[in-house]
Amino acid sequence: MNRILNRTIVTVLAVGFFFLAFYPNLATRDLSIVFLEYYRDANEKRVDVPESKIQEFMADKENGLHHYFPDSDCRFEPRKGVAEGRHCVVEARFITAAKVNEIMQAHPHLIDDRRTIVEPHWLERAFSFLTEKGVKNLTIKLGLDLQGGMRAIFEADYQ
Repeated sequence: MNRILNRTIVTVLAVGFFFLAFYPNLATRDLSIVFLEYYRDANEKRVDVPESKIQEFMADKENGLHHYFPDSDCRFEPRKGVAEGRHCVVEARFITAAKVNEIMQAHPHLIDDRRTIVEPHWLERAFSFLTEKGVKNLTIKLGLDLQGGMRAIFEADYQ
């Protein structure tokens, strides 16, 4: 009887731990999107990004935000170092690095790829003691074949 109880306890603890470790992949997450104020064209000329472009991106159901996250809205929030009206947070399920990469590739002159991030889940912060970074990434890491490829930006050094 005692042996069966011990096995049951170990099994329940193992299943509970694996559920906790896998839960951030199933839960809603926040995607913090930062919109560019300007970008440089091929001639290195500054091109300003008007707020109307951001509003078009939000409203467009075929190529905009609702194409990638049909049931989610983006709520604008202030963020340190970002101009007002240039930062919004999308709360959705199944936000993956591949989907974020797809959005940034489709809108390179609108979304700041350096400051747009998937916010860590509260459970990833709870497991921060396992790493020195302050956040233990618990999302499933997909290979290039499952992500849909890779992104590379090459710049020439003329000197």
